[in-house]
Amino acid sequence: MTIRAFLWCGYAREGVARPDISNLSRGEKRSRVAKLIRDDFTASVNELQVAYDAALRLGVEPGHVFAFLTNDDLRPNDFKGSMHQPTIESLLAVVSGIAQTSLPEDALLFFSSNHGGPTGLFVQQQIDELGEDMEPQVLSPEIFRAAFDRVQGSQLLVLSACNSGLFLCVANERRAVLASCNPDEEYQYVHDDEGRPYSVFGDVLLARWTGVTSFDQSVGGPMSLHDAFRVAEAEMRRKGIARSSPLYLVHESWSWPGRA
Repeated sequence: MTIRAFLWCGYAREGVARPDISNLSRGEKRSRVAKLIRDDFTASVNELQVAYDAALRLGVEPGHVFAFLTNDDLRPNDFKGSMHQPTIESLLAVVSGIAQTSLPEDALLFFSSNHGGPTGLFVQQQIDELGEDMEPQVLSPEIFRAAFDRVQGSQLLVLSACNSGLFLCVANERRAVLASCNPDEEYQYVHDDEGRPYSVFGDVLLARWTGVTSFDQSVGGPMSLHDAFRVAEAEMRRKGIARSSPLYLVHESWSWPGRA
């Protein structure tokens, strides 16, 4: 049995919870957007660290962690897996290799801390700081399904991104999907008491399910995946993330090796 983990983070725009800056000067716009990009980047750094720690706790060997990150600075501390560009071509190449050797008893975690749009998760391309004249490329549910259907074993998608509910359509008897919001909703990070940005959904969900330490240094697991989802949902409400409705689609026959 081999357990694998994919960590995905590709950017196309700053795009998360953007305020109205239409009345600001060009210099003020750049300053405001720069802070949004910086905070958004930091939130992904923190969330990806928890995801990597959770993957190791789930029994993933470091060499079986595949990170598709738009910037090396997103790399988790003590990372010993392989780094790849977050592009469709790169993803398909890695998945194709795994598909040739995967077995029915294997398991795979796909975690995304990312920007999403109405058609899928954004993939790597140049950021336009003022959001002008850019059409982001996407990792769509259709592309994901075509690639990962060839990989045997249980799969779990944890998607922390705007519009991530789009991916519920790829769920089946062996693939569970947990998304931070509905297909037509935005998802936002929050700030802790010290003003540090982090993402509640992925951070709390994975930390509670596996028992690793979350960004806010709390430990409350391990617990069942369903219970961990409910805790993350409640924490989102407590933090005031009212415009995002997290989604949980797990078939009754789905299971993860050694976990409830």
